Amino acid sequence: MSATQGTSIDTRIKIVWGFYLITALFQFPAVIGVILAYLWRDRRSTDPMQSHFDGAIRVFWWFALMWVIGVILAIIYIGLAILFVAGVYLGIMGAIGLVRIFDNKPWI
Repeated sequence: MSATQGTSIDTRIKIVWGFYLITALFQFPAVIGVILAYLWRDRRSTDPMQSHFDGAIRVFWWFALMWVIGVILAIIYIGLAILFVAGVYLGIMGAIGLVRIFDNKPWI
């Protein structure tokens, strides 16, 4: 689907990063965000804004790795700190992504 059909790429990127910001509070919406990023990215496109989808996917998998490690280590309480850091990381990266898209800059 091209940017002229349906929702524009900027709006789609804002939706994905918005889900990441919401996840800093509720922990689940990032899954929806990464699914949308996978569905909406177009590897054939030459639009530099497409890099936001790849960046969002990469951010999600780093968050997921930190989250799994945090859950495993929660038994010895250090995991709670890791879970907190994972949430902060996702919130900060979501905010950076939104700022970059509002400034009309690619992710990379």
